[in-house]
Amino acid sequence: MIIKQRLIRLCVCVCFFVAYAAQAKEPTVVANLDLNRYQGTWYEIARFENPFQKICKKNASAQYRLLDNGFMEVLNSCVKQNGKTKQITGLARVQPGNTNAKLEVSFFSVLGYRPGWGDYWVLYVDDNYELAVVGDRKQKYGWVLSKQKTLTQAQKNKASEVLEKNGYSSKKLLFTEQK
Repeated sequence: MIIKQRLIRLCVCVCFFVAYAAQAKEPTVVANLDLNRYQGTWYEIARFENPFQKICKKNASAQYRLLDNGFMEVLNSCVKQNGKTKQITGLARVQPGNTNAKLEVSFFSVLGYRPGWGDYWVLYVDDNYELAVVGDRKQKYGWVLSKQKTLTQAQKNKASEVLEKNGYSSKKLLFTEQK
Protein backbone atom coordinates (compact mmCIF):
# COMPACT_ATOMS: atom_id res chain seq x y z
CA MET A 1 0.00 0.00 0.00
CA ILE A 2 2.81 2.44 0.90
CA ILE A 3 4.62 1.69 -2.37
CA LYS A 4 1.42 2.30 -4.32
CA GLN A 5 0.91 5.70 -2.61
CA ARG A 6 4.50 6.72 -3.32
CA LEU A 7 4.13 5.76 -6.98
CA ILE A 8 0.94 7.81 -7.24
CA ARG A 9 2.68 10.82 -5.63
CA LEU A 10 5.63 10.40 -7.98
CA CYS A 11 3.30 10.30 -11.01
CA VAL A 12 1.49 13.43 -9.83
CA CYS A 13 4.81 15.25 -9.36
CA VAL A 14 6.00 14.20 -12.81
CA CYS A 15 2.71 15.37 -14.36
CA PHE A 16 3.03 18.79 -12.68
CA PHE A 17 6.64 19.09 -13.83
CA VAL A 18 5.75 18.18 -17.43
CA ALA A 19 2.84 20.64 -17.41
CA TYR A 20 5.09 23.40 -16.05
CA ALA A 21 7.82 22.69 -18.61
CA ALA A 22 5.28 22.76 -21.42
CA GLN A 23 4.19 26.24 -20.31
CA ALA A 24 7.74 27.63 -20.35
CA LYS A 25 7.64 30.66 -22.55
CA GLU A 26 10.00 30.97 -25.50
CA PRO A 27 11.98 34.19 -25.63
CA THR A 28 10.55 37.05 -27.66
CA VAL A 29 12.60 38.12 -30.66
CA VAL A 30 12.71 41.49 -32.41
CA ALA A 31 9.89 42.11 -34.87
CA ASN A 32 12.18 42.61 -37.85
CA LEU A 33 15.93 42.22 -38.07
CA ASP A 34 17.72 44.00 -40.91
CA LEU A 35 20.53 41.60 -41.74
CA ASN A 36 22.35 44.24 -43.80
CA ARG A 37 22.54 46.53 -40.77
CA TYR A 38 23.44 43.60 -38.49
CA GLN A 39 26.60 42.90 -40.50
CA GLY A 40 29.96 43.94 -39.14
CA THR A 41 31.94 43.37 -35.99
CA TRP A 42 30.15 42.87 -32.68
CA TYR A 43 32.10 42.78 -29.41
CA GLU A 44 31.02 40.39 -26.71
CA ILE A 45 30.26 42.44 -23.63
CA ALA A 46 28.91 39.54 -21.60
CA ARG A 47 27.74 35.95 -21.99
CA PHE A 48 26.29 33.09 -20.05
CA GLU A 49 28.70 30.27 -19.34
CA ASN A 50 28.88 27.79 -22.18
CA PRO A 51 31.18 24.89 -23.04
CA PHE A 52 32.41 26.22 -26.38
CA GLN A 53 33.88 29.43 -24.97
CA LYS A 54 35.59 28.10 -21.85
CA ILE A 55 39.07 28.84 -23.22
CA CYS A 56 38.18 32.43 -24.17
CA LYS A 57 39.66 34.88 -21.67
CA LYS A 58 39.26 38.27 -23.38
CA ASN A 59 38.57 40.20 -26.58
CA ALA A 60 35.76 37.95 -27.80
CA SER A 61 34.07 39.22 -30.95
CA ALA A 62 32.03 38.06 -33.91
CA GLN A 63 32.12 39.34 -37.47
CA TYR A 64 29.01 38.85 -39.58
CA ARG A 65 28.98 39.12 -43.37
CA LEU A 66 25.92 38.57 -45.53
CA LEU A 67 26.60 36.21 -48.45
CA ASP A 68 24.99 36.23 -51.88
CA ASN A 69 23.09 33.00 -51.10
CA GLY A 70 21.30 34.58 -48.11
CA PHE A 71 23.48 32.89 -45.50
CA MET A 72 25.64 34.91 -43.16
CA GLU A 73 29.31 34.11 -42.62
CA VAL A 74 30.28 34.21 -38.95
CA LEU A 75 33.86 34.60 -37.75
CA ASN A 76 34.16 34.25 -33.97
CA SER A 77 37.44 35.07 -32.27
CA CYS A 78 38.83 35.48 -28.79
CA VAL A 79 42.14 35.59 -26.96
CA LYS A 80 43.00 32.53 -24.88
CA GLN A 81 44.83 32.50 -21.53
CA ASN A 82 48.15 31.89 -23.31
CA GLY A 83 47.67 35.09 -25.35
CA LYS A 84 46.99 33.32 -28.63
CA THR A 85 43.94 34.12 -30.71
CA LYS A 86 41.36 31.43 -31.35
CA GLN A 87 39.13 31.77 -34.40
CA ILE A 88 36.33 29.68 -35.81
CA THR A 89 34.26 30.31 -38.93
CA GLY A 90 30.68 29.23 -39.37
CA LEU A 91 27.44 29.99 -41.14
CA ALA A 92 24.16 31.46 -39.99
CA ARG A 93 20.83 31.06 -41.73
CA VAL A 94 17.39 32.43 -41.07
CA GLN A 95 14.96 29.89 -39.64
CA PRO A 96 11.95 29.55 -41.95
CA GLY A 97 8.77 31.44 -41.19
CA ASN A 98 9.97 34.32 -39.07
CA THR A 99 11.19 37.88 -39.27
CA ASN A 100 14.94 37.23 -39.72
CA ALA A 101 15.42 37.43 -35.95
CA LYS A 102 15.47 33.65 -35.44
CA LEU A 103 18.66 32.36 -36.97
CA GLU A 104 20.58 29.12 -36.68
CA VAL A 105 24.36 28.87 -36.60
CA SER A 106 26.69 26.03 -37.44
CA PHE A 107 30.42 25.86 -36.86
CA PHE A 108 30.90 22.25 -37.94
CA SER A 109 30.98 20.92 -41.49
CA VAL A 110 31.72 17.50 -42.94
CA LEU A 111 32.47 17.68 -46.66
CA GLY A 112 30.19 20.71 -46.95
CA TYR A 113 27.34 19.14 -44.97
CA ARG A 114 26.42 20.77 -41.66
CA PRO A 115 24.86 18.16 -39.36
CA GLY A 116 24.22 20.47 -36.41
CA TRP A 117 22.69 23.91 -36.09
CA GLY A 118 22.12 25.92 -32.92
CA ASP A 119 19.65 28.69 -32.17
CA TYR A 120 20.78 32.29 -32.51
CA TRP A 121 17.77 34.41 -31.65
CA VAL A 122 18.06 38.19 -31.63
CA LEU A 123 16.01 39.23 -28.60
CA TYR A 124 16.84 42.90 -28.88
CA VAL A 125 18.68 45.31 -31.13
CA ASP A 126 18.58 49.05 -30.63
CA ASP A 127 17.52 51.45 -33.36
CA ASN A 128 21.13 52.23 -34.29
CA TYR A 129 22.22 48.57 -34.39
CA GLU A 130 24.83 49.28 -31.74
CA LEU A 131 23.53 46.97 -28.97
CA ALA A 132 22.14 43.47 -29.37
CA VAL A 133 20.95 40.79 -26.96
CA VAL A 134 21.03 37.25 -28.33
CA GLY A 135 19.68 34.02 -26.88
CA ASP A 136 18.15 30.68 -27.73
CA ARG A 137 14.76 29.03 -27.37
CA LYS A 138 15.66 27.23 -24.12
CA GLN A 139 17.25 30.21 -22.36
CA LYS A 140 20.47 28.22 -22.01
CA TYR A 141 22.81 30.42 -24.04
CA GLY A 142 22.91 34.18 -24.27
CA TRP A 143 25.13 37.10 -25.20
CA VAL A 144 25.20 40.85 -24.88
CA LEU A 145 26.89 42.30 -27.96
CA SER A 146 27.90 45.80 -28.95
CA LYS A 147 29.51 47.51 -31.92
CA GLN A 148 31.60 49.32 -29.29
CA LYS A 149 33.91 47.69 -26.74
CA THR A 150 32.02 49.19 -23.79
CA LEU A 151 28.43 49.96 -22.86
CA THR A 152 26.86 52.89 -21.10
CA GLN A 153 25.00 52.17 -17.88
CA ALA A 154 21.71 52.72 -19.72
CA GLN A 155 22.70 50.08 -22.30
CA LYS A 156 23.69 47.63 -19.55
CA ASN A 157 20.35 48.20 -17.85
CA LYS A 158 18.47 47.64 -21.13
CA ALA A 159 20.35 44.39 -21.81
CA SER A 160 19.59 43.13 -18.29
CA GLU A 161 15.93 44.08 -18.67
CA VAL A 162 15.65 42.19 -21.98
CA LEU A 163 17.32 39.10 -20.53
CA GLU A 164 15.16 39.06 -17.39
CA LYS A 165 11.97 39.56 -19.44
CA ASN A 166 12.95 36.53 -21.52
CA GLY A 167 13.56 34.12 -18.64
CA TYR A 168 17.30 34.62 -18.10
CA SER A 169 18.99 35.61 -14.86
CA SER A 170 21.24 38.55 -15.72
CA LYS A 171 23.07 37.94 -12.43
CA LYS A 172 24.70 34.90 -14.08
CA LEU A 173 26.30 36.94 -16.87
CA LEU A 174 30.06 36.65 -17.28
CA PHE A 175 31.52 39.95 -18.43
CA THR A 176 34.17 39.86 -21.14
CA GLU A 177 37.33 41.89 -20.93
CA GLN A 178 37.76 43.99 -24.07
CA LYS A 179 41.04 45.82 -24.77
